[in-house]
Amino acid sequence: MSRKYPRPNGYMPLNYEQINNVEGHLQPSMMKYCNSVTFAYWQRSLFQRAISTIEFKNLPDEWSASVRDFFYWCVFSYCYVGVFDIDKFGLTFQPGALKGFDWYYQPTEFIVANPKLKGMSGRFKIHDDCEIIKLTPDYRGIWDIIDYYAMLLSALDSGINQSIVNSKFAYMLGAKNKAAAETIKQIFDKIASGEPAVVFDNSLLKNDTQ
Repeated sequence: MSRKYPRPNGYMPLNYEQINNVEGHLQPSMMKYCNSVTFAYWQRSLFQRAISTIEFKNLPDEWSASVRDFFYWCVFSYCYVGVFDIDKFGLTFQPGALKGFDWYYQPTEFIVANPKLKGMSGRFKIHDDCEIIKLTPDYRGIWDIIDYYAMLLSALDSGINQSIVNSKFAYMLGAKNKAAAETIKQIFDKIASGEPAVVFDNSLLKNDTQ
C-alpha cells in the first residue's frame, strides 16, 4: 500500500531509512529546532491550550484529579484509549494497541500491556468487551500538529531573540568616497524595508589599491 493511501488506523511500518527520509523532509536536516528549550516550551504550551478547548463530560467520578489528567494525555498524545470494565479496577481506561480489522478496516481488538493486569487477559474485543475513545477518525490524535506548530514557533522565537540582540548594535562602515557612502545607505534602507535581495554596483565599494 503506497503512502498516498495510508494503512487503516494510521499505522504504517517504516524502516530506518524511511524514518530518516520522513524526518529529513519535515524540516531542513541542519535545523535542530526540536532539541531546544523553546521547542519544549511551545509544545507544552500548545498541548495545554488544546486540552482547554475540549471537555469530556459524564466521565466516571473515579476518573478525576490525576486520573483525569492521564486520560487527557492519553487521548491527545497516545491518540486513543480503550474503556472496559474488570473486577479489579471497575470501569477503567488504558492506552493500548489495536489489532485486526473488520469489513470496513476498523480495528477489532484492543490489547493492553499494563503489568498490573498480571494474571488477567489484556485482550479485549471491541464493541463486546471494550469501546474506544478517540480524538480523530484516523486514530492518530493531534500530537503531530502540536509538534509542527511548536517547531515553527520555536524558530520564530529564536528569530525574535536574535532581532532583540541585534537591535542593540549599530553599524560603523567606511566608504572610499561619497558615492560609495550613499550606496551603502541605500542598501541598508532597502534591507530595512523588507526587500529580500538588493543589487548594487560593487565597483563603487571596491578598494582601488587591491
